Amino acid sequence: MNLEIIKSFSGHFDKELDPDAYLKKYSESNIIVNASSKNVFYPTHPGVLSVKYVLSGGEYYTTRNSRYLVTKENFLIVNNGTEYSSFIDSDNDVESLTVHFSPRFISETIDGLISPPESLLDPTLSKRIDIPFFIEKTYQEDKLVVPYLIKIHSLLDDADIYKERISDILTGLCINLLMVNEEVAKEISNVHVLKPSTKAELYKRLNYAKDFIDCCYDQNISIEGISKNVCINREYFFRQFKLLFNISPAQYLIQKRMTVAKQMLESMNISVTDACHLVGYKDLASFSKLFKRHFNSTPENLNHENVVF
Repeated sequence: MNLEIIKSFSGHFDKELDPDAYLKKYSESNIIVNASSKNVFYPTHPGVLSVKYVLSGGEYYTTRNSRYLVTKENFLIVNNGTEYSSFIDSDNDVESLTVHFSPRFISETIDGLISPPESLLDPTLSKRIDIPFFIEKTYQEDKLVVPYLIKIHSLLDDADIYKERISDILTGLCINLLMVNEEVAKEISNVHVLKPSTKAELYKRLNYAKDFIDCCYDQNISIEGISKNVCINREYFFRQFKLLFNISPAQYLIQKRMTVAKQMLESMNISVTDACHLVGYKDLASFSKLFKRHFNSTPENLNHENVVF
């Protein structure tokens, strides 16, 4: 299987993107894109099965179903055939790493795992394996995927020397993605509805909602608006979200905003008022009250502790 390494976004996308040509290119080889950019937008385009990761900063992705924020603390899986766009909204360089898997590579890898030895020794007996479907969501940093991505990244500067090694790592990464899918199947089985098909669909929609909050916490969003966005009755959404994630959607939104505000106050030279507005609040008093409830300290105290004299 061919392997291509792309180290720059320059010329990689343009306004006249030809979807057919793009898809053909990404169907013939495994392609790894590792580049740094700032304040850029990539238009909607079709894709193959891919894993999105970021080594510094954050990159936003949009599909038909939801929006996602990818950082070094998570990764995103996008299915073969999904159309998506992405953008980097930062004045500082954001380094991203994406592994695009050729459909033939995925099929052959799975074939090697499940087929009897006699068929592997006779190419005429091998069969085309359908590419598995993954739940498109951000997955937390783990031991199955992220270590492989970091290892691949460490070899890219000498990719010509280590192409065979990188290809071996891609095979291991592909196998581990299948293990991730098995873990997700177990989570789906625990969703509190009866029909298996309904379980999977509800799991997807609840995760779309969670990713939407993670991505858009700084905007004027409401739980009612989120439930409408994922097409679930508000009360049912509230109940099922809490059952799956052990926290209500409203509390999850608050928790996300407070966590980001704390990170800002600890690492950036900004005022409490600026932090309040940057995480989506207009009322400083309400923000301060919520912050103290979460961290047993006022944002003013935390801000003062991190001032350098």
